[in-house]
Amino acid sequence: MLAVTRTMQLLEALVGAPDGMGVMELATALDIHKADVSRILSTLEEAGYVLRNLDTGRYSVSFKFVAMALRYKDHTQLEDIVHPVLVELVQEIGESVQFAIEQNRQLIYVDKVEGIKPLRVASMLGQMAPLHATAAGKVWLASLPDEKVAALMQERGMRAITEHTITTLDGLLRELAVVRQQGYAVSREEVNRTVFGLAAPVRDRRGQVRAAVVATIPMYEATEERIEVVKSGVLRAASKLSERLALIW
Repeated sequence: MLAVTRTMQLLEALVGAPDGMGVMELATALDIHKADVSRILSTLEEAGYVLRNLDTGRYSVSFKFVAMALRYKDHTQLEDIVHPVLVELVQEIGESVQFAIEQNRQLIYVDKVEGIKPLRVASMLGQMAPLHATAAGKVWLASLPDEKVAALMQERGMRAITEHTITTLDGLLRELAVVRQQGYAVSREEVNRTVFGLAAPVRDRRGQVRAAVVATIPMYEATEERIEVVKSGVLRAASKLSERLALIW
């Protein structure tokens, strides 16, 4: 019971610290031994509930909490802005759509709306997006300089999820150059052998990519004509969300 209490105290402290907290800072604030704090943080990080800033070593809560809240229909300001736009997009294109947000150099899917077709692509709500393989991940990576992309890939690796996954840095950098030029990213069976994904960036008031709108299509339906329809809708939705979320970002 004491371990649970300490875990909740630690999480509450992190929720109240937008810039994150270090191990010693948490230990002092909560009067908990440093070794116990490190052990709790390690468990929470492994489960995806906290993130460690690799530059500062400070910990912060992850958007997995937001995803959990969305599952239970709790309303947040983010959901109030994002969800109606996703609903409109599904009504326009008919496909399943998701919203992925960046935090501490990770992307997590925090909202979704199922497509209206009988055959739908499975949602990744609450999951981290593999940066090198998903359309959402590529959209965010394309906003970074190549040297930062290289450092991230060296740190995290480029695991082959399917036989279509890009697993070389040169191949990824070539793909990101295309993404920067065209303004959207695609994933062709790189995470799921039967799925085509398309994502567009959502930017904050400073123009930085903070999130992505993603649509997924069964691969057998991903004709040039169908992709063009989906692309147009996703780009419009991302632009609309960039304007609206600039009020809070």
